[in-house]
Amino acid sequence: EAKARNDCYQRSQEAFQAGDKALAKQLSEEGKVHEQKMKEAQEKASKAIFAHKNKDQDEFHVDLHGLFAQEAAGFLEERLKTQRERKLDHLIVIYGAGNHSEGGVRKIKPEVERILKSHKLSFEHNNPNHGCCYVTL
Repeated sequence: EAKARNDCYQRSQEAFQAGDKALAKQLSEEGKVHEQKMKEAQEKASKAIFAHKNKDQDEFHVDLHGLFAQEAAGFLEERLKTQRERKLDHLIVIYGAGNHSEGGVRKIKPEVERILKSHKLSFEHNNPNHGCCYVTL
């Protein structure tokens, strides 16, 4: 879908520059359709990855491995809300060591920190293991 989207947008620009505004608009709209399909496929994939990673986790653990930082943020926000509703006292967030991140630069851990700080929650990294944190709710 990304390739089709990019192709539509490129052809739309070419049509616009050639003075064919009607074709440019049509191609732009087609590009938007491909963009929406791409987003839906990404969302479906992230939900499948999250479900697979967490199928054996208990209610006190959430594994964010394999997700993009923005996806991980959404799942973490959701889990924090659930934990509070259930009146649970802690959560262990597994974000990994960043070994699979581009350039070896962690992307999920900083996002986890940002969210936890925004909720004014106390947390301790590498507890109970490296690549995770213990969050007190």
